[in-house]
Amino acid sequence: MRSEDLSFGFLVKQYILAHELSYQALVDRLGYKSKTSIARIIQNATSYELRLDFYQRFSSQYVLTTEERKSFEHYLNLSRLDVRQQKLFLAFRRLFSFQHPEAAVHCLPYDEHEQTTELDLLLRQYGQQAVHVSVFLGGSCLPLIRRLYQSLNRMNLPFHFQHFLFAEESPSHLVDVLADAVPLLFDSRYLLYTIKSNDYAARVDNLCLVRFERKDGTGDDSLLMLLQDQSHLLYLSHVTGHLYDAVLRLIEDLDASPLKTTEPLEEDFSRVLAFLQKQQYYLQLEENQALYFYCKDLDCALVPPDIFKNALLQTVFPDHEAKSLCKELCDLQARRYQNLLKKHSPSHIILTREFLKNFLQSGRFQDHPFLLRTFTLSERVDIVNGILSLQANNPFFFVRLAADNIPHLWNLVSVRCSRRMVRASSHADTSQNDTLLLQPATSKPNVSSMIELTQPELVPSFAAFYLDELWNRYTLPSKRSIAMIHSVLQYHVPRPNA
Repeated sequence: MRSEDLSFGFLVKQYILAHELSYQALVDRLGYKSKTSIARIIQNATSYELRLDFYQRFSSQYVLTTEERKSFEHYLNLSRLDVRQQKLFLAFRRLFSFQHPEAAVHCLPYDEHEQTTELDLLLRQYGQQAVHVSVFLGGSCLPLIRRLYQSLNRMNLPFHFQHFLFAEESPSHLVDVLADAVPLLFDSRYLLYTIKSNDYAARVDNLCLVRFERKDGTGDDSLLMLLQDQSHLLYLSHVTGHLYDAVLRLIEDLDASPLKTTEPLEEDFSRVLAFLQKQQYYLQLEENQALYFYCKDLDCALVPPDIFKNALLQTVFPDHEAKSLCKELCDLQARRYQNLLKKHSPSHIILTREFLKNFLQSGRFQDHPFLLRTFTLSERVDIVNGILSLQANNPFFFVRLAADNIPHLWNLVSVRCSRRMVRASSHADTSQNDTLLLQPATSKPNVSSMIELTQPELVPSFAAFYLDELWNRYTLPSKRSIAMIHSVLQYHVPRPNA
């Protein structure tokens, strides 16, 4: 049974069958008037309020294990959402909880215990004379592209992928694709685009063309197609170069929009400008908005402005623009800090004990901005105390420490979600301001990469998922988190030499 097929009613039915209960026994014990009431609960044909009333009666009369209670309460809470929203919630769960083993590919026709498949043999055969491999993929058959990606990586062949998704797909489908693509999502060799769905674009759905390019400019092409049932792969080798040219023309005509932006940063000046632009973008996302952070590292917005200003390294700025760039950067960082202090929308931030320990000992973030020097001991203490002060004095600021079972995605992707809170007096549609931003968990110094998602359903659904799943299930309670931060602050601050 897949998790998306589970429901509150299904769990009730399974409990009844496992304990050999009758509908009439439940009616009598729970105080209902007829068996119809129980049947409607099992069929999920009631309102949330009636399901809640049933669960309160049921849990008070029947013995439930801790795991059973968690399952009942999770699916009871999930039943507040309509079917489309439930699919999206479960897609987020899959994105954050799904483990991504390197060899986990199940849609290709090979024994899952074997290391080599027909596809691997094909790649090795044509890859021997190749100097570069180009892969074009349409649709969402990610298991295929993961296998190609893993095999080409092992062969040490230069390659790049161009992957095209249909823009009109449901938000839950898009999140499922991202879950499958996480291991390669922020690899600069993987390009991700959206295209408008029409009869013309449908020609690339579930189609993959692999081009093995030789030194003399010629190449071998292989056409791959994943069948609808995702259980068999068809491929044709030695397809003519005309097909490759046709695919290139088709891609040009698809009017593809990049879903992922990747910007190379080859010089210090371009890195400074990229950092400045990010601060501008983050301020735009955060100003007066509810924030949900899933980032392993601390954000510059939590550094007191005077400390940030003093830590700037003037040597990385070009001489003729140093003064104006420094001022603009400091002003932006100060505005972000003041926004956290004064806005009346909640901010939820998850930190780790490991980060705090390493930061207090080293004076550097895990992903330390190259234009900031190492923080002094007193600055480190002031930064952490500033976070504690925000938590104590601002009723809209919440910080917790991650539990040991924080989802696997923590090591691969950072998430910044901003959502404009709808006030009772507001009638305007502000959903266009909502953004879900995905970035690498650890950035590379010479590249900036992000995926910006703004579909109307995504952000409110992620916010619900964040609070119900990540915040409630994978963090330490607030009081324990604060006590733990005090403890880390006390025991991991380096002692000056006597």
